[in-house]
Amino acid sequence: MKKIMKKIAALVLGALIVAPAYAGMDDVVYTLPVIGSAASSTNSATYVVRGQIEGIYVDFTTGCTGTVTVASDRGQTIFSKATITTDTAYYPRTPVQNYAGTAMSLANNGTNGADGVGTTIVPSVWEKFAVAGDVTVTVVGETATVTNSAVITLIVNE
Repeated sequence: MKKIMKKIAALVLGALIVAPAYAGMDDVVYTLPVIGSAASSTNSATYVVRGQIEGIYVDFTTGCTGTVTVASDRGQTIFSKATITTDTAYYPRTPVQNYAGTAMSLANNGTNGADGVGTTIVPSVWEKFAVAGDVTVTVVGETATVTNSAVITLIVNE
């Protein structure tokens, strides 16, 4: 019986060692005070984030309006929007480049419109932002005399 238990334990241990590591979805929550309006109400926080940004959820306390900016330490603006007044989800994307660094597109030449005039439709190819480093969220209040907070949640696929 002990031999069987040892074999089972060895198999389980071996499976744990050999099994691939897997990551899933996670969220990074930034809670920032928003006090009044103008430059005095600017607050930011920085966390290390690793993965693809799936979405950003902005939650302002009732009566609060503000500007939210999300940027990586590599100088890339992931998201920036002024005058946010309601709790909203955003799904920022970035244009994809080819091997030469040129923005990729899906060229579709055809007729577009009731007048029958040929129009070239060239939509860009977009992808989620990939980050591996510090991500800073900055909130600037835009509502005078309102003291509240903003909760910015980054949904990250690690």
